Amino acid sequence: MTNDEVQGLIQDGAVQYAGAGWLALVMFILAHWFNYKLSGNNWSPWVVMPTGIIGSLVLYVSTWSTAISGWVLGIIGATIMGIICLGALVGTIADLWVDPTYNTVAVWCLIIAPVMAHGASGGFGGFIDNAYNSLALAALGLVIGVFGG
Repeated sequence: MTNDEVQGLIQDGAVQYAGAGWLALVMFILAHWFNYKLSGNNWSPWVVMPTGIIGSLVLYVSTWSTAISGWVLGIIGATIMGIICLGALVGTIADLWVDPTYNTVAVWCLIIAPVMAHGASGGFGGFIDNAYNSLALAALGLVIGVFGG
């Protein structure tokens, strides 16, 4: 993606891409399907997790994530959102650590983390939000390059 294309995707200080919600949904459905079909194989995390991670990053840039984050922010606050985001990222790692051949919890944590990252504040929250922003741009460029957009 060119710098002008990237700048066109930034709204309210965050990257947002209108079609990303549907694409993220497809990626998560694929991750769950792969998880079901490949359950028990030692190499299943190498298929399931990249699909889930790309889905998570694409969800971050979706307008869906921004809207849901705004609703949740009105209920629980930015500090709690940062804690939940951290918990989701730790949950992903813990699920892989406990049983790397079945990754349902990890995929669900990858759905929760980007939504919480939007509303997270403070030093850690800002770091996570900026990290998601940067990684999401790279994932979005990859997905658009492969599937078109």
